[in-house]
Amino acid sequence: MEKYKINRFIVLNKQIKPFSVSQMMVFVSVLFLLIISSCNNEKRKPLETSAIKLNKIDSLSFDLDEFSTGRNNSTLFTIIDGKEYFSFLNTANNSIYFYDFNTKDLGFKLEFKKDGPLGVGSISHYSLLGLDSLYLYSYNTAILYLTDSSGNIHDKFSVESKSSEYVRPQLNSTRPLIVLKDLIILNSWGSNKEYYHNMDYIETNFLFHHVDENIRSYKITYPKIYTKGIWGVQYYQIFHDFNPDTKSLILSYPIDDSVYVYDLEKNKLTGHLMNGGEEIKIEPLSVNKKMISIPIMEEVNKQLMQYCYNSVKFHKEKDWYMRILYHPVDIVDIENKHPIKSRFPPQSLIFYDSKFNFLGKFKLPEYEYFTGSIFFHGDHLYIERLFPENEDLLIFDKFNVSF
Repeated sequence: MEKYKINRFIVLNKQIKPFSVSQMMVFVSVLFLLIISSCNNEKRKPLETSAIKLNKIDSLSFDLDEFSTGRNNSTLFTIIDGKEYFSFLNTANNSIYFYDFNTKDLGFKLEFKKDGPLGVGSISHYSLLGLDSLYLYSYNTAILYLTDSSGNIHDKFSVESKSSEYVRPQLNSTRPLIVLKDLIILNSWGSNKEYYHNMDYIETNFLFHHVDENIRSYKITYPKIYTKGIWGVQYYQIFHDFNPDTKSLILSYPIDDSVYVYDLEKNKLTGHLMNGGEEIKIEPLSVNKKMISIPIMEEVNKQLMQYCYNSVKFHKEKDWYMRILYHPVDIVDIENKHPIKSRFPPQSLIFYDSKFNFLGKFKLPEYEYFTGSIFFHGDHLYIERLFPENEDLLIFDKFNVSF
């Protein structure tokens, strides 16, 4: 456990509602936000039919201003003063937009300065307990800020590590910031060993900042499957959600069939291989014992042509989980650099019950949805439409999920 002399966070509202990194790693990370990877099952392919039914019952439309676009990587459904809001981060003007979820009108916008006494850098993710307790994270500066709606900075701390074994956290809606009174958790996906054949990995996956004790530590290591080959940067991504009822992190690793649960109170990690579900088989870049060098696009294309897992979501009202599976992209589309088919792979939604028994799978219509922006509210699932009819609108399709 590492100790840091930093100021405590001032938690103004404790009730929760709702580059040590290499340039290559940053480049590939940005590239994959545009070229969404997908993970080949040579033994038995996932089933294309299941008992799961997604019935579209409505669509929500939010008017965008001239500075806004869709496909935002940081979105949040929240409740402020008893009113429901859908919000998203606009990196173009360092602002967070809050839309009234019921009227669909823009309720208000918070814009933050990048520089100066009230500067918070370029915001890459946010979380809030209330308008007086707003957390802003800047990947560029590796600093997490505690602010309010007026832009005042109440506290801040650096998440950068002096050790090369730890990487700078990357946060978004598939890797959200978790704030639990005296504990703040950040997803620190990545490693400086992506191109080595490792026999083990140290606990580097998540950064835990203990507010009251003024200390921080790293916990959770990569599953054993990662010791079987050299995988490349993107397969080291870690996706997570949080189950507030069990106080547990729910983890999804791209190449691992199991879903992992980290119990915060017991400090215990447990793998759950879904009962009744199918398996996928991922081919590594290499099984060499020593470091390898591989062209970026060769790595990207190999990963695009395989199945792999992506984010995982917990549905509190239903007490079940949903995991996203990417399907292979056709080699012809990759070679032809098709503007749509080479960037947005087919995707399936896999559903589990509270015990991680397999409930079924639903394959989404191809090239219609952006699952980087997806959330549950009440009994329904909302998914952003990839290409709305009107580019001045942000559109979510509303689904009823039945088994």
